[in-house]
Amino acid sequence: MYDLGLGVQPNMPKAVLLYTKAAEGGLARSQFNLGYMYKQGSDVPRDHKKSLYYFKLAAEQGDAEAAYNVGELALEMKDFPTAFRYYVVSAPKWEWSTDKCKRIFSGEISQEFREIANKFIADNLPQTFCMVEDSCKSVLLYIIYISKV
Repeated sequence: MYDLGLGVQPNMPKAVLLYTKAAEGGLARSQFNLGYMYKQGSDVPRDHKKSLYYFKLAAEQGDAEAAYNVGELALEMKDFPTAFRYYVVSAPKWEWSTDKCKRIFSGEISQEFREIANKFIADNLPQTFCMVEDSCKSVLLYIIYISKV
C-alpha cells in the first residue's frame, strides 16, 4: 500500500518497515517483496545476503518465483548445487525455472554447472522427488530425462 501509494501518500520507509514486520510474521509475499527490494537496491541498500534470506523464507512456503530468485542469486555466487535445487523445486510452477533447467542440461550456462546438476540428481533423486508436489512430478521426470539425453 505505502510502496505504491494506494489510498495514501507513497512512503517507502514505512513500506519497508511494514513489509519487514509482515515477513517476520511469516507472510510469504512480504518476504518475496523484501527479497526483491534488497536484490535490486530499490529504496533499500542492495544486499544479496538479505535478499537471499528473504527469498529463501518465501521459497520455503512454496513461492516459486522466490525459489527461482534464490536460484539466480546462487548462480551468481557460483553455488551451483543450491541454484539447481531451487530451480528444480520451482520449475513445475515457474516457467523460467523450467527453461533454466533446460539451459543447464544443454551446457549453455556452463559445462561445470551441467556436471554438478547431473551429480545432484544422481545423489539426491529420492529427496528431490519428495520435494515437489505430486502434480509436478512429471515435470521433474522430464528434467531428469533431458539431463540424460
